[in-house]
Amino acid sequence: MKTFWKKFALLAVIPAVALGVSATQAHAAPAPGQISIGVGVGQEGPWDAPPREFDDMNRRAFHEGIDAARWDFQNHRMLAVDRSQNFRHPPVPRPFRDQYRNSFARGYQAAQNRMMSMRDHPGQNWDHDHDHWHY
Repeated sequence: MKTFWKKFALLAVIPAVALGVSATQAHAAPAPGQISIGVGVGQEGPWDAPPREFDDMNRRAFHEGIDAARWDFQNHRMLAVDRSQNFRHPPVPRPFRDQYRNSFARGYQAAQNRMMSMRDHPGQNWDHDHDHWHY
């Protein structure tokens, strides 16, 4: 249980660091092998909307990251993107794995931010509709 609260304490620091990132950096696609922490900073639209520059594969990875974080949270698992099966073994051809992982991690981080927001504002709900997003 202590690990759970340590993770949430760490997650409270991440948005503060992300606010220091300029808006252009927050919306830029991360370089291969780099995970962006600026998810949601200055983002318009629903919390679970992938960045506009994402193609179909990246949108799918983003939403699969959201689903993985939700699954981990609901099953009382440690919230760690690198422990997710789809992050470790992306279901895409080898040349696209880093790109998939980056988008997956951004979705996972967006879900973690949403969980923090739900904890701080109990009236909010999860509200992630699979039928709304088309890959």
